[in-house]
Amino acid sequence: MHLILGGARSGKSVRAVELATPYEEVIFLATGVATDREMKERIVKHKQDRPTGWRTIEEPVHIVSVLRDLRKEMFTGAVLFDCLGFWIGNLMEQNSSDEFGAVEEAVLGKVRNAIEAISTGEYNLIMVSNIAGMGLVPSTRVGREFRDILGRANQICASEAETVTLMVAGLPVPLK
Repeated sequence: MHLILGGARSGKSVRAVELATPYEEVIFLATGVATDREMKERIVKHKQDRPTGWRTIEEPVHIVSVLRDLRKEMFTGAVLFDCLGFWIGNLMEQNSSDEFGAVEEAVLGKVRNAIEAISTGEYNLIMVSNIAGMGLVPSTRVGREFRDILGRANQICASEAETVTLMVAGLPVPLK
């Protein structure tokens, strides 16, 4: 697994596409959801930026099932998972709770399940994730909860990844 971290417009997705391009077979695992016109346009742009011939699986929530199915298929190419941050947000929407820590526990459990599914597959995973904790403290509870959960999910993924890269201004900075 290669984890690519960075802020908005840092070059994460571009780098991930560069790393996946040499593989004969690539599956692009997309987690973004077009909730408005602007997001729909972003998704269209992302699709245009990836090579033709790649298989796309759009799955906002059930990532663990997709990863397990790829293992059953005996898929051996590259899976570009873009992105962990959207997936975390989607999971948070499904697991809303007023109980402190309940959402985090549910979401991080799914992240651990995904890591387990990845570790038993024969494919190479390139995972893209945002860094949400390097700026201002979010003013809302859900914003702070998202920042905290994503930060912990990034730690879990980084600890299991063979390679971790931080993207800054389009430049890859190796971390691991």
